Amino acid sequence: MLLQVEHLKKYFQIEQGLFGKHLQVFAVDDVSFNIKKGKTLGLVGESGCGKSTTAKLILRLLETTSGSVFFDKQDILAMNHKKLRAMRARMQMVFQNPFSSLNPRMNVGNIIAEPLSIHRIAVGKEKTEKVSHLLEMVGLSPTCQNRYPHEFSGGQRQRIGIARALATSPELLVLDEPVSSLDVSAAAQIINLLMDLQEQLQLSYLFISHDLRMVKQLSHQVAVMYLGRIVELCSVEKLYYSPLHPYTCALLSAVPSLNPSVTKTRLILKGDIPSPINPPSGCSFHPRCPQAKPKCREIEPALTESSDSHSVACHEYCK
Repeated sequence: MLLQVEHLKKYFQIEQGLFGKHLQVFAVDDVSFNIKKGKTLGLVGESGCGKSTTAKLILRLLETTSGSVFFDKQDILAMNHKKLRAMRARMQMVFQNPFSSLNPRMNVGNIIAEPLSIHRIAVGKEKTEKVSHLLEMVGLSPTCQNRYPHEFSGGQRQRIGIARALATSPELLVLDEPVSSLDVSAAAQIINLLMDLQEQLQLSYLFISHDLRMVKQLSHQVAVMYLGRIVELCSVEKLYYSPLHPYTCALLSAVPSLNPSVTKTRLILKGDIPSPINPPSGCSFHPRCPQAKPKCREIEPALTESSDSHSVACHEYCK
């Protein structure tokens, strides 16, 4: 197992009102999952459910409230600054916005070469050759090293971001909605590139997205997140063909079919997502759940394995 996340929690402290009343935001609340070497875990859910916060906690871009993160059996959260810096060469991130994540004052060559200099991987001619090789790997010409980010399209900028992430030869890439700002054709090209790179380099991915079609294409396992918690975790085949949680069923019903002869029944969820400052008692999904029972309002369901490698946090499985 390459990455093990166990009971991860992140509570933000905020002040509200004239007298500065202290409140907690339950951004990530008891999240656990594993990623095997060379595999992809898709993390899906509505905006604000804690997906990106989870990614930042894993890379220690944010400090956790509690929980543990093990990478290659090493405790990430217990590392000092020196050990963490060395470990980060093995864990890299590709950000959502391919324009704001690239320094507009640096040319492409310097952007990709920066990790090589920071981690002292290559210098001089070797560094230049490494940058050229990385550009070729992501489908760009080595001759574009002197150009600046604003001279590229959105899809090309995301390729530059991927090349920068690959510069340190990582084993894990955290992909934080890498195609959400791209048009359909550019997004498909980036997904195909990521699949090819995974096969060539045996990379592991944590793929965060709200697009279930992209998740299905790239992922081996899928974790569905709602209000800071994982409510369903299983293989991609089981999730798409035999979902158990009502929230998962509602998400899948919203995915348009490419076959015009197929009619789908849309499951409309009532109400809005509850506030993470004051989450509902019992099951956090019960105010919107069409199958909610009295015990759902009182008892919080644990994420339990209902069948072979299919875990769900629900008192009543989706029929």
